[in-house]
Parts: sequence; C-alpha cells; structure tokens
Amino acid sequence: SSGINAEWPLRPGEWLNTFERTDDILLESADLTDGLIISGILNEIAPAWFDLSDLKDNVSDNWRLKVSNLRKVKNAILDYYQEVLELELVNFPMPDCNAIGEKNDTENLGRLLQLVLGCAVHCDKKEKSTDCDSALIPLL
Repeated sequence: SSGINAEWPLRPGEWLNTFERTDDILLESADLTDGLIISGILNEIAPAWFDLSDLKDNVSDNWRLKVSNLRKVKNAILDYYQEVLELELVNFPMPDCNAIGEKNDTENLGRLLQLVLGCAVHCDKKEKSTDCDSALIPLL
C-alpha cells in the first residue's frame, strides 16, 4: 500500500484559503487551535465522512476543550486515511493535540495540517482536490 512521508515543508496559508470555510479570512495559527476551522475544511473535502458536529464551539482559551476537539479531528482523519484512502502513515510523527491546544504549538499544528492536506489531495472530490493541487505547485 501507499504511504505518507512526513518530510515535506508545509506552508498552510497557500492552500487553506482555497476552501469556502476560509474565504476572506487571514488565518493565524491560533485560529486553528480549536479544531473548528480544520473540521469545516475536512467537511468540504469529504462531507459524508467528516461530520464533526459534536465539536465544542466558543472554546475561547479553554485548552482542555480545544484538545478534546483536536483529538476528535485527528481521530477522524486517521480513520479516513485507513478506511477510505487505504493509506498507511509511514514514519509520520503524529501531531500532539495537547501541545496544539494548550501551547499553540505550531510544529504539531503543521503535522495536523499535513494530514488534512493529504485528505484533500487524495479525496474523491476531484474538483476541490485539483484546486488544492494547483495551490501546492509553488510549494514543490
């Protein structure tokens, strides 16, 4: 089976804004630490799979609620990789949701966004995937 390798530089601003959920929003890393925007992006990628409506809104600075949201997002992504994409994560350092939610850790946030990007590139919604591929060209 195919694998995903962690050795790829991530610049999320160049592809996150291709999604409707982020139109006209200048994203900062702190905007992504509650999991809500990431969940919305995943729902655009595969709506039937990523219904994360049980995430907590308005978590503000409550890092425990952020971590809970992020774990749900990460687990849904990992299930999607395994069950839908049939991809193995080879030598990929898993994002630490505690570090993201509690400390706004950008390295771990980048790992989570790499997983989201993999969903976008490999998804069944080819028109959105093509948009993502176009946004990635400058990065490669």
